[in-house]
Order: sequence, then structure tokens, then C-alpha cells
Amino acid sequence: MHFHNHNHAHNHGHSHANPDDSGSDSGRNILIAFLLNAVFTIIELIGGYLTNSVAILADALHDLGDTLGLGFAMAMHRLGRRKRDRHFSYGYRRFTLLSAVINSSVLIGGAAFIVYICVQRLSDPPDVHAGGMIGLAVVGVLFNGAGAFFMRRGSSLNERVVSWHLIEDLLGWLAVLITALVMYFFNVPILDPILSLLINLFVAYNAIKILVSTLKILFQGIPSGVTSVHSIEKEICESRDVLSIHDTHLWSLDGEYHILTAHVVVADTASIDDMIRVKSDVRRIAGRNSINHATIEIEKESEDCGLANC
Repeated sequence: MHFHNHNHAHNHGHSHANPDDSGSDSGRNILIAFLLNAVFTIIELIGGYLTNSVAILADALHDLGDTLGLGFAMAMHRLGRRKRDRHFSYGYRRFTLLSAVINSSVLIGGAAFIVYICVQRLSDPPDVHAGGMIGLAVVGVLFNGAGAFFMRRGSSLNERVVSWHLIEDLLGWLAVLITALVMYFFNVPILDPILSLLINLFVAYNAIKILVSTLKILFQGIPSGVTSVHSIEKEICESRDVLSIHDTHLWSLDGEYHILTAHVVVADTASIDDMIRVKSDVRRIAGRNSINHATIEIEKESEDCGLANC
């Protein structure tokens, strides 16, 4: 189907949920995860000091970084709930993407550093203090498991990154627990760096996927999970009184709130009622395709809007 270009009549259709509406569940979940991580970081610092374990103290510093990241995610979530104003006409929801980019980058960097340490330890694995490690690992699994549980239903990129912070720590402490239990009965110190290496490669892979998804949104790529622009244009053109469509743009505000703009062409003889019906049809099509906000400009067939190559 050829989607050609014509001039714009001053007839616009708007379909939109409120981009400022951001649920409180997400903020509450991030707050709970932040508090759990902060409390466990303190426990870990004390535990590392009492057991004289450099490994635990190093992980405590890692968890401290996670806590700061969670705090930043929480701050960006709060900012993201601010309503639109004269500075940001779409509101502040896009600021949550900044948190997703920074936190996923921290995850990737942290995982790369731990992989580097693990590779070094493969040749000379250190002894594991099995007794104290088992107790602390159980606490670590409980705290990080609880945090991951609260974040499991998160759908935003911000929540997904936070969730992977907690999953990383949960898997890490499960590895410590398994290693400590094995080391309690057998002398296999190389098990610790091998498990840590596999876990951090897995976490880095998922963090990279989230970072790529976030950058795609920032560069206004077509939202994932939404049908193609061509399919939407074809569906609109099959509507009654629609001759063609052009200058179609589909992008996402924050990965959840999707926006469509398009110029829809009708016959010169189309009445006001015809154009109102066309806009209603387009709004329904947008809704069926998970689009939250649609701005439609109705143009008459004999007009030329000069956007043939846009």
C-alpha cells in the first residue's frame, strides 16, 4: 500500500491516558527493596568485620553501591510522577530511563569487575570460612530474596533494573551458601570463583539487554511488543473514509506509555461528521495496539502538507 502525502487541515484528534499517572505500587516496591538492601548492607559490614573476611567486606561495598543505586532509582521514580509543566510538556516519566541507564551500567561494570576477580582466583582460590559464611549466606538469601519478591511484578525498565540488582545479590548469596556447605565437608575452594563467574556473566548479559532496550526508547525507537508502524498504517487505511496516511511516528515515553502521531487523509467531500468518525476509528485502533496517546491530523485529499519525504 502506498502511503502518500497531502496538506494539513486544522483538524486534530487526540487519544490519551494521562502520562502523569504513575502507580504507587512501583514506588513502594523500590522503597522496600532499598530498605532491605540498606539494612543488609549494615549487617554485612558488621559480619565482615566480626568474621575478619575480606570477601564479605568487599561484597558489603558492592551492596552499598546497590543501595545507592536503589536510592537513585527511588528518587527518579518520585521525579517521574511529577505532572507536566511549562518545562516538560509530557511530564517527567522519562526521567526513570536515566535511572535505568545508570543502574544497568553500574550492574555491567560491577559484574565485569567481579568476573575479573574470579578469573584471577581460579588459579589460586582462597580458603572459604565455611561456618560463618553459611550463617551470613542464609541471611543474605532471605533479605535479597524478599527484595526480589517485591520487585518481581515490576514492568517498568527502572523496576526491571532494580530487580536484577536484587537477583544478582540473591544468586550471589545462593552461590556462597552452596559453596560454604560444600566446603564444610570437602576442600574444593575453586567452586567459589567458578559459581561467581557464571552468575555474574548471567547478570551482565541481562543488564546489557535492559540497557539496549532503554537506549532504544531514548532514541525514540518503535516500542517493543507493539506491532509495526506499517501494520498500524494498513489497519487505519482500511477504515471507512480514509484514503491514505503519512508522517506516522510511534515511540515510547518510558517503555510503558506509547505515543502515536499521524496525518490521515480523507476525501475533499468528507463532512465534519466523517472526520470525527475517522478520528474515533483511529483512536480505537491505537488502543487495540497498546498505544496510550494518539494525535491525529486530518487532511483533505487536495491539500499538500509538504512532508512527502519525512
